[in-house]
Amino acid sequence: MASTADSAPEPWNQETKDKFESEAEDGQQREQFNLIPIRHLLIRLRDASSMSGIRGPDR
Repeated sequence: MASTADSAPEPWNQETKDKFESEAEDGQQREQFNLIPIRHLLIRLRDASSMSGIRGPDR
């Protein structure tokens, strides 16, 4: 097995850089998209539980 000093990393060319940046942007957009509906669901859940008389941890 070759040591880490012998095996050179993949060359950081423009194509690799573009691929990495586009994947990073996709991940950020997906993360922002996922946070919004979850927040709305939590608010709805809190409102529904307070209406039905279920006691939450903050009450």
